[in-house]
Amino acid sequence: THRLRYMLRVAETARLIKSKEQETRLAKEDWERTFNSISDRVTVLSPDLKVVRANLALVTALKKPWDQIIGCHCYQLFQDAVGPCPNCPIMQTIRTKAPVSSEQRYHHPAADCLVTGSLVTDQTGQILHVIHIARDLTEQKKLELECRHAQKMEAIGTLAGGIAHDFNNLLMVVSGCAQLMRNDTQATSEQKELADTVFE
Repeated sequence: THRLRYMLRVAETARLIKSKEQETRLAKEDWERTFNSISDRVTVLSPDLKVVRANLALVTALKKPWDQIIGCHCYQLFQDAVGPCPNCPIMQTIRTKAPVSSEQRYHHPAADCLVTGSLVTDQTGQILHVIHIARDLTEQKKLELECRHAQKMEAIGTLAGGIAHDFNNLLMVVSGCAQLMRNDTQATSEQKELADTVFE
């Protein structure tokens, strides 16, 4: 009976381990699906700015396989640079220990991006990872440009309408004066002829 109880305990432990492994696997798959569903380009960086993980949006934008992305420094990957960019929001995040966002022009893929950095730390405040999120502003900037153009055209239309209205008022004054001159019995033939040219 002792051996049987032992074997039952071993079997139960094995079942619990298998159950936990399945839970872990499902949680990992769920995390991967969530990570890859983010439309912004997300990279998880080591404290020395090497890419540890990258989501599907980034892989698709770069058109590179995972193995050419993982292990690269972010500044190499996005800028072909040998060191962090000037005013790098990721470096500022590391320095200030607070999330920082700024607009950056990236070479790969070529786009203006809103780049945000935030930290993942342990209980002692030690940096484990830096989260790098790049939001492509291309479409937003295109819409802003179209909006500014529409506003400019509206302003020109309003100005042109105002000028036309003022010009019309002046024409009415001129035509009124010309009509009075035509009807004036004391006007000379030359003056009447001049008034007639207004209505030609």
